[in-house]
Amino acid sequence: MGEMIKFGIKLALTIAMATTFFVAITTIINLLTTVLFDNIIGEVLGIMSACLPFNALAVFSAIGTSTAAILSFLVAQKIFELTNGVVTATS
Repeated sequence: MGEMIKFGIKLALTIAMATTFFVAITTIINLLTTVLFDNIIGEVLGIMSACLPFNALAVFSAIGTSTAAILSFLVAQKIFELTNGVVTATS
């Protein structure tokens, strides 16, 4: 019975830690994407789009969004590796 309680506490701690880090990193990535692509670079690309045959802002905005998604998944993978190592080390 004590092992089940210990496992439940480990599982809850792992989920809480992973969720906290994932939300924090995702928030930072979204902040950087919003500041860079919506304000500074977006205006420059909007001006350049007048001379280009395509909408450069839409293209680079998609690149920024995909970069944020890739970084989020890499962070999630790293968190999984770290928490998996901790859980297996304490069992």
